[in-house]
Parts: sequence; structure tokens; C-alpha cells
Amino acid sequence: MACFSERWMKAWCMLLTFLHATAGLTPSAAERSLKVQDLLSSMSLEQKVGQMLQLDLVGFLDPGSLDLNTTRLAAVFRKYHIGSILNSPFTLGPCGGKNGWSAGEWKELLRRIHSTAQEVGILPPLYGIDSVHGANYIYGATLFPQQINAAASFNRELVWAMGRVQGKDTKAGGIPWLFAPILGINTQPLWSRSFETFGECPYLAAEMGKAIIRGIQTDSNPDFPGLPPAAACMKHFIAYPAAVTGHDRSPIELNARTVKSLYAPPFWAAVREAGVKSAMEAYTEVSGVPMASSREYLVDLLREEMGFEGMLVTDYNEIANLHQFHFVAENMRESVRLAMLDTSIDMSMNPPLAVGFADALLDLVKAGVVPEARVDTSVARVLALKEWLGLLDDPFHLLDAFPALEASVGSPKDKAVALALARESIVLLENPDGLLPLDPDRMAGKRILVTGRGCHSLGMQSGGWTLHWQGARRNEVFTEGSTYLEGLKARFPLAEIRYRPGVSVTGRDLGEAEALREAEAADLVVVCVGESTYAEKPGDINDLALPAGQLAYVEALMSAGPPVVAVLVEGRARVLGPALDQAAAVLDVMLAGPSGGQALAEIVAGDVNPSGRLPFTYPSFTGVAPQQYYRKPSSLCTTGRAVLPFKYIDCPRQWDFGHGLSYTSFAYVNVSLSATEIDEDTPLQVSLTVVNTGQRAGKEAVLLFVTDKVRRVTPEYKLLKRFEKVELEAGASLPLTFTLRAKEDLSFIGVDNRRQLEGGLFYVGLGPRADCRARPEECLAFTLSLSPSYDVLCEAGCAVWTRPQDGRPNDEESIPGAFHALLASATSCQETCITHRKHAPDSWDEAYVQCLERQMRSVTSQVPPPNQSPAPSEESMWRHLGRACWNPALPPVSICLLPSNRSVAAPLREIGHAEGVYRDDDINVVGDGGIDAAGGATGGPDGQGQVKVDVGELVGFVIAAALLSIGIVCGVIRLGRFFIHDGGWTQAQPLASGRRGRSWSGSGGKRSYSRGLPLLDVTEEDEVLENQGGGRREARVYE
Repeated sequence: MACFSERWMKAWCMLLTFLHATAGLTPSAAERSLKVQDLLSSMSLEQKVGQMLQLDLVGFLDPGSLDLNTTRLAAVFRKYHIGSILNSPFTLGPCGGKNGWSAGEWKELLRRIHSTAQEVGILPPLYGIDSVHGANYIYGATLFPQQINAAASFNRELVWAMGRVQGKDTKAGGIPWLFAPILGINTQPLWSRSFETFGECPYLAAEMGKAIIRGIQTDSNPDFPGLPPAAACMKHFIAYPAAVTGHDRSPIELNARTVKSLYAPPFWAAVREAGVKSAMEAYTEVSGVPMASSREYLVDLLREEMGFEGMLVTDYNEIANLHQFHFVAENMRESVRLAMLDTSIDMSMNPPLAVGFADALLDLVKAGVVPEARVDTSVARVLALKEWLGLLDDPFHLLDAFPALEASVGSPKDKAVALALARESIVLLENPDGLLPLDPDRMAGKRILVTGRGCHSLGMQSGGWTLHWQGARRNEVFTEGSTYLEGLKARFPLAEIRYRPGVSVTGRDLGEAEALREAEAADLVVVCVGESTYAEKPGDINDLALPAGQLAYVEALMSAGPPVVAVLVEGRARVLGPALDQAAAVLDVMLAGPSGGQALAEIVAGDVNPSGRLPFTYPSFTGVAPQQYYRKPSSLCTTGRAVLPFKYIDCPRQWDFGHGLSYTSFAYVNVSLSATEIDEDTPLQVSLTVVNTGQRAGKEAVLLFVTDKVRRVTPEYKLLKRFEKVELEAGASLPLTFTLRAKEDLSFIGVDNRRQLEGGLFYVGLGPRADCRARPEECLAFTLSLSPSYDVLCEAGCAVWTRPQDGRPNDEESIPGAFHALLASATSCQETCITHRKHAPDSWDEAYVQCLERQMRSVTSQVPPPNQSPAPSEESMWRHLGRACWNPALPPVSICLLPSNRSVAAPLREIGHAEGVYRDDDINVVGDGGIDAAGGATGGPDGQGQVKVDVGELVGFVIAAALLSIGIVCGVIRLGRFFIHDGGWTQAQPLASGRRGRSWSGSGGKRSYSRGLPLLDVTEEDEVLENQGGGRREARVYE
């Protein structure tokens, strides 16, 4: 019979169907506490489905009021057992004469919600809210600059502090779950959510993302000992900013290589290094597949490759959007089926009282379409998050145990952090003649015209997600801060400062003629240009250029006579054209928040030395945007002349990524490398000394870029790999050392979508102006020479075998105990693999390693529901991994599956015999010519017989039987070995330890197969049989 018989295929399909529905979905055994296991085992199906349902608070408020309707809430609790509530009643604007609830009012709401849940008898619901630049829905909380400003600071410590404050203030309102941070890479400057990101650089976003997540989730606050942590939610997974048109929620066309190269790094860092507790998927579709139905990204990448074990929630109404917006399903039932079977989504975020998800999921499970185990895995994650937050112990603890927490909201200490971040985020873009800073004393009696709507609008300088979704428009609704006009008046009290709006943000006349007349009589003009407040889809624009009316007004001001200081108040880089070419100074304040007014005034006055750097590339024309700093070398323009031969030139940019001026100057001296040649395991140290060569103290963000000169996949122009912000007094110096590691910093996603290294020449450049391609003589060069032991497939395969546990790195501690004895470390795994490939290059081939990556990560995460049999041991799960994949290029499979527990070996054999799959007829003797009629060999190499064992059906049916009988995803199955006794065969001496493949001697020879897995190498304990002649065929099993 053929190895893959019909019965084998049927059994294998049964297994794959089960794995497809549950792969990557089950929390690790470590994540499931006894409390979660007990809860889950005691819950009804209806209760479990309810835990996956999240509803908007507005549905539980009386129409037109802020009163919680506890009767309606109790009814929904009683019927649907909902697991979570979200949102603020002030999302769309003022309500009930208020602009928001204070922390105390939020606490009272949460108290009533938890009391109602307790009365009804359901588990405490988890409340989540968008706290994205401070606790922006807690009225009176400290409002921070937006994330784009946080990135511009290049200050990890301040960003950590920002996260700590917004987590603390959100918890002060009784809310433990923050829908933040945004980890998208801003590759599309048109996008209306650009200001919510950490900019265009994957490394910068990863570093800032880690910092803010650690701040949000910290459980260490000396002011409030014992304060439980808050949970961060990394969003939006994945590639959300990359819309082709730049319009929010519009389609994205990207290949997997680009997604993994540019958009995945911040999420990798959040999972592996920051331990983020939850994630939110994105509204969009990628290459025709909506994210809410994407197995490729929500299972394969998020769960299996990244190893994310936290709770995954959808964005608003996204499962319903599969049929309402994306049109990949006919109705709600089909949408839920897609989301449940094709993704690892754990919770559906829904509009007010929209319970269709729960109804559909309940129906699908009862109909047998969605396995109940699929629900169990998600509910376990929801419960695990609630337990980590303390909700399962006491939902009132956060509300009652920290009375001083509420009073800390908006404290001077917190506002000082926001002010410090605003100061370090403002970027001085131009100061050609040194107009700035201005001495307040010398400005006494001088006439200053401040003009433009953005100069006197706290809403414009704060942006969207400020009190309301689309931001706050009126200054009087803010409880803190100063506008840029107010900040300048406060810092320059002796100057004569007048304000005229001039034009609106759309260019509408608001007294333009009067403003221009005052400009002609002024000694200085400060003009604010930019955008009004917006968020998400309402912020879509069709043209990246600022409205023509604003630009014309600025040009008119430039012609009025006095020097003009331009201030950019905007959430994205709007094209300016030549309007600011004659400006005496240009500052980009982006969305600095209520603290921005004071921060800008201090910078203009010289009290603060500007140190911000652009976290994005500022385009000069709409036709060359987007144009990131890591563009490909072939992304070029021409001189524009319609003659031949034309000339390639670098495309123009207004300002480069990392650009930012200071009132002092810095020099990098004594720059050196620890080596000019390294291999893949040798770290490279880059040493330098930073010197403040100017006359003022200042802060400098030192940026280190790496340029890969040539590689198989076109390289980026350059990539930021390290940065550090330092503060130096005038004349002072500071030595710095950066360490680069080849596998982390020099690798790339190859043509096979696998991360790999490629030897060759690399350059290190310092500072945003570093251009090692055009000016290599200004950079430091080194060569990466890969050692003979480096093999990309071995790297990839061993990365699976030594998969990090609980976010730990690939080291000895990350390897399960039983497996550790056989495979001491990732290094020994690679050594074993390389030895294999040297003697049998096809043993760890691409197909085998791909199988490991697709199947094995899923299998390792499979543990049974707690109300069934116990979780398999680490040894049994890892032994199952060996069975999951086999290389068809290797000799035929020669193994048998047996359970780890020797006591159930005989029953499993009986199952095999009963099912008719473990028979002598399934063992065939074959040769190069195939199987002869008598079952004998027709001749192999050198005329010697070859033995082939068909254990495929046995594998499949044993697995299927085990699944059906004990409900364990064949992780409990361990690998033994099949050796064939053909009549007169006798036992031969064992092969040397560590050998694999096949070895022939005499007429029959000896042979053993290990299927390319280090776990299955031949050892001294394995017996090899030598063929001594014909006879009856039988199989022997060695455990």
C-alpha cells in the first residue's frame, strides 16, 4: 500500500480540521491558573459566549441623559452574561451639560455596574476605554502631547512616565483596561490617524511602544503601594496606516515580507519584551482579506510566530463589518463563523445593545460548526486577563482601597511630566539667521502680531481624542493649559502682543485685511498654520497640501516686512510649498497638548533649548509622498527635463526624518568600531564621544543608522538601529557605546519571507544627515562574514524548537525541561541541524521548516479544556512536535506514535488493530523499481533491498482515536521508533550516537531514520536491525 493511503488521508484531514479550528488559540498552561480552570469548567455555554461579548455603555444609559438604567443592564447581564463594557458617553460631544465625568463620577458608574453584576450573579465585566494621550476621557486628568510628539522627544523615560500617569489616572476612574498604545507605522502621511502613531520608523516605534506599555502596566507606584496594574492594548494589528489612498479604513495592498519588515517590529517588541496583555485588530483589509477574518495575521503571525498569549479584541463592530462593510460574508452568522474559525479573536467589540455576535456564536456552537473548545480557549484568555487585573478576586478593590488615587488626578506632579514631554517634543526646523531665541527683556515695547486660528485654540493644539472623539473645540472646556498666544503673553509680558485670527484653517477670511495691516506695523509676526481637530475617518483629506487660503495668507505675511516665525500646528505633515521659504524661523509643535503653550513660549524665549527631532519624513510635494527615510535606493526622481539622457536625482524632501535644530551645537568625536569584521554571533560595539561645542546647555538625541550595501532583497536606504538622548552642559562631553547584534540588527526578511542574514559590507552612520550610500567616506564600514555553521533554515527551525516561553529569549531557560536534556540550547540545536544538512542537505529543507513554523507552534499551544483530561506534559507535547512534520525528501517514515504513559500503550495498539490500521499488509518492502507482486524488493542502491513502513494510517487513526476518546490534541502522543524485522533479521550493533540517515553494510545493512529532527536522532539506546534474509514481515516498536 502507498504511504499516504485513503484511510491515512481521512484521518489526517480529521486532525487538520480540528487543528485549523483551534490552532494558536489556547493559552499556555502557565497562563491558566487553577481559578481560571475552575471557573471555565463550571460555566455553561451561554455564560462562556457572554464573556466574549463587549457592548458600548451608551446602550445602558437612558436616552438623552447620563443616568445608568440598571434595570436594562441587569436584563442584559442576566440573558447574555456580557464580559466587557466600553466607551464614554461623551465620545460624540458634550452630554447633559457636561464635557466629561471626573474620576469620582466614573468610579460611581463602575460601582453600580459591578453591583448589578453581583446581584445578577455574573462575573465582573471588564471595562475598557481609549486613554491614548493621558486619560483623555477622565475629566480633569492630565492631558499629554499626542503619541507623535512622544516619538519626537526620543526620550524613553518620559514616554514611560506618560504611560504610568495615563494608566494611574484611568484606574482612578475604576477602569483597568486602556486601548493604547497605537503601534502602527505611519507610512502614509495622508492618514488621519498619523498623530496617534510613534511615527514612520519601526525601531523608534518599537522602543517607544515598549516604554509606554511598561508604564501603563507597571504595578510599582511608590505613591500608591499595592495599586494593581492596568492592562495595555497594543493596536491596531496590523499595517493599519498603509491604506493605498491614505483614507482611513480603506484597503491595503501589502505582501507578507513588507508587513513583517516594517509593520511587525513594534508588535514583536510589545509581546516579547514588554509583555503586553491585550491586543486589538485593525479595521482594514490586507490584500483582500479583512483583518477580522485573517488567519495569516491573527493566528499565524500574532499567535504562532510572535507567541502572543494575551486577549485579542476586535475594533468597533468589526465582526459585523465582515458582511456590512467588507462583503466577505452574507450575514452575521457567516461573519461570526469566519471570525471564529479563521482567527484567534477572543472578544467582539459591539455598538450599544448589539448582541448579534453572541446569538450567532451560540447557534454555531450548538450546531457543531464552531467547536466549543474554540470558545473555551478565548474565554480562558478573557478570564486570565480579569484575574491578572484582580477583578476575579474583588471588583471593588480598585474602587475602595485607594481613596487618595482620585485626588492625584491632574496633580502638579503629573502636569510636570506632560510639560517636560511637550518641551522635548517641539522641533525647531529652521532658524537660518539665529533669530531665535528672543530675549524677553529686549522685546520690551516691541509689537508682536500673533495670528492664525491655531495660535489660540487648545483644541487644535491637543487634537482628536481630547475629551471627545473628534476633540474639544472651545478653550473654556479645558481644565488646564495655555494656548500659544497665552504662553507668549505670559513669557513676554513687556511686549505689546496682539492677536488676529486672519483666516480659518480652510482659508476662509476671518479679518485677513486687518491682520495684514497690523503685520506691516509689527516688529515680529508669529503665525500658526495647520489643521482643526479630527480623528479617524472624519479626518480624511484628499490633498496633503495645506488649504490654499492658509498658504496665501502666510505668503502675504512674509511680504509685510517684519520677520515671521511660523508654527506648524498639525497632526500630520501637510505640504507647505514655498510659503515658508522666507520664514525667519519654523517650529513644528505637532499636537503638544495643553502644555504646549508654555513649552513653546519657553523655547522661543530660550529658557528651554529645543531638542525634538522629526519622527517622520516631511514631504515637499504631494507627488513624492510618502517617502520614508528607509525608502529603497531605486526610489528616485529626475531633473524633470524631457531630454535624453535623463538624470536620476534624490527626490526632494522638506525635512528629513530625525531633523531638529538646537540653540547649541554638538560634535561626535572618537568614533570607532570594535571590529571591522564580525560573524553572526559576534556583537559589534560602536563607540563615540558626544561633545557640546556650543555656548548653551542642551539635549541631543544621538541616532545610529545602519546601511546594508547589497543584499538579495533590495535593501533600505538606511535603518535606525539605536538612539540615546543625552544632556550636556556647554563644553561638556559624554562617551557612548552602542552594541549591534547581527541576528537582530542586520537581518532582513528574505525572498522566502524568512528572517535571515546575508554576508557583505555594512556602514554605520551617525545623525540624521548620515548618507552612507552617497558619502561612504563619512561612515564607518564593517563586513559581516557568516561562519560555516550559519544556516538560515537551521536558524528558523531551531527558533521553533526553542520557542520562547512567556516572552523569554531563546536560551536554555526557555526550553521545556524534558526536552532540555536532549537539546540543551538553541546553539546545540543549530549545530545538530548543520551536521544533518552537511551530510544530507535535504533533511532540514524549506518544506520541512515551513511545516515546523505552520504546525508546530500551533501544536505547542494546544492544551485540553480544563474540564477534560489534564494538560499533557511538556515532554509529551514536544515529542508530538516531532510527529507533526516530516520531510518527504527523507527516506520513508519509520516511526510509530505511542503515548508518553507506557500503561496505555497496549490499549492504543488494540485501537490500531481494531480500526484495521496496524496490519502486516501495511508494511511494504520496496526498491527503486517499486513494489513487486510478492511484496519483495525489486532492488535499491547497489541492488540492496530497502524497507518502507506505511505508518501513516496508524498515525492518523491513533490521533483521531485519541482526540475522540480523551479530547486531547495529540500533544500527549510521543514518538517511539519503528524498526522492521523481516524474517531472519537479527539485531545489529547500535549506530554511533548522533548519527542519522541510513547506513548499509553487508547484504542487508543497517538503517535508521530520524526524519530530520534533533529530538529523533539515533542514540545508543536505539537498536538497528540487520537483514539476514527473507521471511515474514513484522513491525517491532521500541519505546
